[in-house]
Amino acid sequence: MDLELREGIVTLTRRGVRQDLDGKELEVPADAWFDPSTRPDSYCAANVLLRAFGLREGESREFRMYDWDNRGEGLVDYTIQVKHSGKEKVVVPAGTFEANHLVLKQLTSADTWFKKRAGHVTDFWVLDNHVIVRVLRHREPYEMILLDYAASEIPMDGTVESRQ
Repeated sequence: MDLELREGIVTLTRRGVRQDLDGKELEVPADAWFDPSTRPDSYCAANVLLRAFGLREGESREFRMYDWDNRGEGLVDYTIQVKHSGKEKVVVPAGTFEANHLVLKQLTSADTWFKKRAGHVTDFWVLDNHVIVRVLRHREPYEMILLDYAASEIPMDGTVESRQ
């Protein structure tokens, strides 16, 4: 399956799942962001979205999102709230960190494959360099924690410095 996301339109090409499609245009809910956070490698997707939201400490914002509908044939939208609850000490196997605590709350329900329901909450603890050290999803529940840590610092000027 190949999704091409452009401003206001999603094009779907798919082979071997249900009916084969070539460049089918899917209607995109107005003013909504695509939410890949429930797909495989939700860690990576969450990292991209949390950066895009760009919340400052104490700030809370609502976002319209969209995802696959339950049939896998179209898109459906819903609203989330993301709150930056401040910095907290987080202890994980990789070490002890001072991390930004972001709380994502599902405000409206949507009939998606992953059954987005109002009230679902996911907590993220994220370092200033965007490394997510802990994710706690309350609805299943499940938790992901950072087991080891070695990263390159990427300053805004694009140069890279290695740090262990």
